[in-house]
Formats: sequence, C-alpha cells, structure tokens
Amino acid sequence: MKQYFYFFRWFFILIFFVLNFFKHLNSFAQTAKGDTSHVKILLDSCKEQANVQCGINLLKIIQSNLSEVQNEKEKMFYQKAEIKTLRNIGNVYKNSMFDLPKAMEYYQMSRKKSEETGDKLGLAASFLNIGIIYSDLSDYTKALEYQEKSLKMFREIKDEMGIGISLNNLGNTYKNQSNYSKALEYFQNSLAIQQVRKDTFEIMTCYNNIGTIYEKLLNFSKATEYYETGLKYSKTINNTAGIIQSLAGMGNVMLSTDKQKEAEKYYTEVLSLATQSGDLFIQSEVTNSLKDIYEKQGRYKEALAMYDKHIVMRDSIFSQNKSKEIALRDAKYESDKREATMQAVAEEEKQKAKVIIWSVVGGLLLVIAFSGFILRSLRITNKQKKIIEVQKTEVEESKHIIEEKNKDITDSINYAKRIQKAMLPHRKDIWQAFPQSFLLFKPKAVLSGDFYFFHKKNNSSFIAVGDGTGHGIPASLLVMILLNKLEDAVSESSTTSEILSLLNIGVKTTLKQSEGEDSIRDGADIALCKVDTENRILRYAGANRPIWIIRKGEKSVEEIKATKKAIGGFTDDSQHFETHEIQMQEGD
Repeated sequence: MKQYFYFFRWFFILIFFVLNFFKHLNSFAQTAKGDTSHVKILLDSCKEQANVQCGINLLKIIQSNLSEVQNEKEKMFYQKAEIKTLRNIGNVYKNSMFDLPKAMEYYQMSRKKSEETGDKLGLAASFLNIGIIYSDLSDYTKALEYQEKSLKMFREIKDEMGIGISLNNLGNTYKNQSNYSKALEYFQNSLAIQQVRKDTFEIMTCYNNIGTIYEKLLNFSKATEYYETGLKYSKTINNTAGIIQSLAGMGNVMLSTDKQKEAEKYYTEVLSLATQSGDLFIQSEVTNSLKDIYEKQGRYKEALAMYDKHIVMRDSIFSQNKSKEIALRDAKYESDKREATMQAVAEEEKQKAKVIIWSVVGGLLLVIAFSGFILRSLRITNKQKKIIEVQKTEVEESKHIIEEKNKDITDSINYAKRIQKAMLPHRKDIWQAFPQSFLLFKPKAVLSGDFYFFHKKNNSSFIAVGDGTGHGIPASLLVMILLNKLEDAVSESSTTSEILSLLNIGVKTTLKQSEGEDSIRDGADIALCKVDTENRILRYAGANRPIWIIRKGEKSVEEIKATKKAIGGFTDDSQHFETHEIQMQEGD
C-alpha cells in the first residue's frame, strides 16, 4: 500500500509540473506573437540560419500580427519586417539553393510591398537584389536598369552603405560587359565611400575588384598591388571568399607573366580553400588553369586528372534554363502595374470628361452645334489612334512570341545536344583501352546522325563509328535508338557479324519498319570492330562502311570493304553481315 501511495503522489506532482509548463509555454507564444522585440529576435535568427522554412513561418507570424495591430508605429514595424523577411527568403533561394526563379519571386514580392508602403530603403534593396539576379543571368541591360534605380534610391535617402554597394554592383556589371574603364570608375568611387565608412569587408571587395580590372587591362603591377592589399584585408577579417579571390587573381597574374611555378602555388592554395568552402565555380576555374599549367610542363597524367576534376565541377555548377520563368514573372508584374496605372488614368480622364461636358452644357449653349462637330472629329481621331495603337501592340506581341519561340527552339536543341553527348562513351574509357589513340568527332550540325561507340567486354574492346539517316533532331533521335540497340546487341553476342544482324533487327523492330510502305525507312551505315589487344587480332564487320588499315612501313592504305547493306531501312531482317578477321602487327 505504501508503494502505491508514493507512486500516485509522484504521478500527480508530475502532472502538475507538465500542466504548469504548458501554461508558461502558451503564455510565451502569445507574448512572442504580440511583442515586436521577439519578432526582431526571430528576424535575426532566421537570417543567420539561412533556412527557407524558418523565414516562411516567421512571415506567417508577421502577417498575422499585421492584420490585428492597431498602433501605427507597430504597424509600420511589421510592414518593414514583412519586406525584410521576403527579401531574406529570396536571399536563401539565391545564395544557398541556387533557385533563381524562386529568389526573383520573393524579391518581386518585397518590391511590391515596399512600393505599397512607401518604404524607400526596402525598395532600394529589392532593386539591388533584382539587378544581381539579372546580372547572374547575363541580361546586363536589365541588370543596369535595376542597379541604377537602386543607386538613385539610396542617394535619395542618403544611405552611404547602400550607395557603396550599388556602385560596386554596377562596376561588376560593366566588367561583365568588358567595359573596363567604366567598371574601374565605379569600383574606385565605391572604394572611396567604403574607406570613409571603414567597412573592412567592402574595402576588401573593392580592392579585389579593382585588381581584376587591372588584370584585364594587362597592367599586372597594379593588379598585383591591389590583390595584395585585398588579401591583407581578407586575412584581417578571416574572409575565405576574399582570400580565394585575391590568391586566384595573383595566380592569374603569375600565369599571364609566364611564372608557372608561382601560379601553380597560388592555384593549389586556392583549390584547397575552395574545396573546404564548397565553392564549385572556383574549383572549376582553378582546375582548368592547373590543367593548362601541367600540359605546358609536360605533366600529362596530372593534367588529365585535373581535367577530369574540372569536368565534374563544371557539370555540377548552376545551370539551367530558368531565365525564361524569371523574365515572365517580371513581365507579369510590370504588366499588372501598367494595367493598374492605365485604369487609374482612364478613371481620371472619365471624371474630367464629365466636368467638361457639364461646363459646356451650362456655359456654351450657343455653340452646341460647333462643339458637336469638334467632338465628332475628336472621336474619329481617337478611334484612328486606338486602331493604330492596337495594331502596334499586336505587332510587338507577335515579335515577342516569335522571339520566345526561337529561344525555346534554341534551348531545346542545345539541351538535346547535351543528352546526345551524354549517350556517347567517355573519351577516357577509349584512351584507357587504346593509350596511343585519338578521337576526332566533328558533326556538321549541333544535332546530327554521326556517332561513335565503345564497349569493354571480357578481354576484348568493341568500337564502332556510324552515320544515321538525316540531320538535326530526327537524326539525333535515331542515334539514341542505334546506341541503345547496339549496347543490347554487344551484351547479347560477341561476334561482329551477329551484332550487326541483331542491331538491324532491333532498329527495324523499334521503328516498326516491317509494317508496310508507310513505315519509317530510316537507318544507318556503321563499321564495327572487335579488338583483341592481347593476341593482336582485329575482327571487323561493316554495313556500307569499310575499314582502312595502315601497315607499319607501308605507303599504301589497305581497305576492307563492308557488306553493301545498311542497318534498318529496306534491309531484310535475315540480312547477314560478313566478319573479317585480320592479324595485326606492332606499329599497324
């Protein structure tokens, strides 16, 4: 009984503390919701975490409070907090998630809220962020437009920090346009402001940027001077990105002045720092530069290894055709804004017209007939003007649609090229099998029916080159079918003649070429070799494509003709392709 008593006593004490805890927790939540100081803490916390969900949750709290608050001072606080939170979410999407369309969406929301509330600081910051997005997308005309707006707004409110940053961003955009004299002017103006402000980070940024401009202008002594000063400031605040930029710049200067050992030292240090910080872009640039240095020094294995790293980094970098979605969102915002302006103007004009009409009726009864005549003339003129404006709008819309279609087609072709390239074998696999070989692949068009194939099976290597029917997108689709079916055939058989027969049947089956006269008759010519490097035996089978052999010490070219039938098309399912076995000698 005593044990039960103690058990229930501690059980009820625990229940009391739990209920009391939840009571205090609820009280804290209510305080956090209504107290601006807690929202300030959450603002700083979410910015530091760089987490989208944290920002979205905070945004809900701010908007909920904004709908309930009555005090004007608190209302203004929550409006500014909402604008800042939208901008911070955009920063996370841009800097941490590399999702530019989402970043642009939140920057535009921040901009719209700033315009509605008259928050000039928020509007200037939004213009700044939108300009950076367009600069990242290489749309420098749009980038300059928004960066100039940002600079003008910061100057209106006399925000020196914002002015300095805007000048620096404008310098970057002009640098990207190769307008180095203009870029240098903006960077130097920004540096002058930041030195007065004693902002070490921004001073470091300006020195590195000016060093880059002098490097572009081939003034290497000046470039080195600014990079070294930038490095000093970077180390003062332990800023890894600044250190990387300074060291990389000095590496570039050393490479440009043919000081390869010094350049290698700087680049190696940069690669180590960039790897630690996860900066893929810098890793891609530096591995490419180190590859060039190793090639010049005859260190080909190290050059190849560095090239492989460069390819991996390059393929991992931000990429992808999202600029269209961003432009559409921005265009929609501008369109909505113009429409709202036009409606307001139309309403104002309507009110003015009423006043004029009543004034005319009340004060000019004697000239009603004449006024009617003038009114009729004005209506005709306005009607003609509207017709012209409609026609002009239709022409501009048609032009815009055509430009978008052209861009869509070009983007699709380039993406299809990447897919086609990905289907082809890795060059390094071929070089590993045939170290003294070379590969020359020069298709006539962006997309073509030309292809090559490589497959390692047991102790033999299968290598083929082919030419599919046609050009462009249809040919590239056919190549994908051919490569797929050729891979299947090599997996199923090890005999070159049987592989081509299986490939022929596979292509005809896939394209349904046995279903009548209306079926697709496309096919391919191909030469297929099976190489036994250990015994130096070459087995060859071809469909309309011969093989040429140059024997060591011989001046003539030995040609072995192919079977005069294509793969697919009008070729029978039972077509046999002849295999030729050739004994190779060293040096052939």
